[in-house]
Amino acid sequence: MIAGAVATSPDEAQARVFLDLLREDIVSVGRRLEDAEILGYHARKHRMPVRAARFGAEIATLRAELAEAQRLVDAIVRRFPDVLASAASTSD
Repeated sequence: MIAGAVATSPDEAQARVFLDLLREDIVSVGRRLEDAEILGYHARKHRMPVRAARFGAEIATLRAELAEAQRLVDAIVRRFPDVLASAASTSD
């Protein structure tokens, strides 16, 4: 065992990996959402209703993806609270 390492169950280790992947996904979806909101704003501003509607639909989809990813993060943290604490200590 590595010095300073904490023994974790395979479930906790898998939860930590999944949590890291979800965090990356949240950042990625957040960036795409920001881009879609900006493009949608410009489409509305320049009176392009078809483009504005397309971006509106994309925004709704991305918000749903973001909410689902956050729901999964919350479920992991509820099930494995130590995963959050260990993730915080490894990012320092």
